[in-house]
Amino acid sequence: MIKQNTSHAVMSQRNPNMDTFDNFPTPPWATRAFVESQLLGTNNLAASTCLEPACGQGYMSETLKEYFGAVSSFDILDYG
Repeated sequence: MIKQNTSHAVMSQRNPNMDTFDNFPTPPWATRAFVESQLLGTNNLAASTCLEPACGQGYMSETLKEYFGAVSSFDILDYG
């Protein structure tokens, strides 16, 4: 059985209308922490391309550009 995430931080931002799209921007510090703890070390990220398929306004994509040679960013909606 899969347990639903009922964290207040997530659920307080959740729109119960399923006809809308959620937007949960990833702060730069969280992206840096992930890259530095999980991807750096044995990987040559500067020679790699990263795909961000749910980029929203691009907060995570901008931070990923600090590490990767190229970043491609897409989203189902155009956030500008």
